[in-house]
Amino acid sequence: MKLRTRDFVLVGCVLVVTAVLYIVLSRRGGLAGAQSRAIDPMAAAHGQQLYMKSCAVCHGQQAQGMPHQGIDLRSSKMIAAGSDAEVVEFIRTGRLPNDPKSVTGLYMPPKGGNTTLGDEHLADIVAYLRTVQQQHQKMANVAE
Repeated sequence: MKLRTRDFVLVGCVLVVTAVLYIVLSRRGGLAGAQSRAIDPMAAAHGQQLYMKSCAVCHGQQAQGMPHQGIDLRSSKMIAAGSDAEVVEFIRTGRLPNDPKSVTGLYMPPKGGNTTLGDEHLADIVAYLRTVQQQHQKMANVAE
């Protein structure tokens, strides 16, 4: 079978379009978010321990939020919509009160104030928060 120039051009175009779509979707969080939704139960369990030590003071033992401290993480749109990498980055860097994206105008310290947390720890906390959001959503569905 003899391949013609047009066959090479067609294959090349398909590869370019596929690569562009992958890049666009992964930057939007479309692929990254979809890939990150599988939750490792062991990571989530470890994340819960880390959450209780580093996050619960401001966000509550049940992630329900605390008045004038931290928002309700059970229904946080930023956590729900963000990829794992985006949420890890947010926790790693924190947020200043004057940040235009802040919904409370409160200070979120980097790593919840626990400088010993590495990215793998933050990823475990994100896994835990994903389970919290899933449980909260199930409860909301039952209540309806």
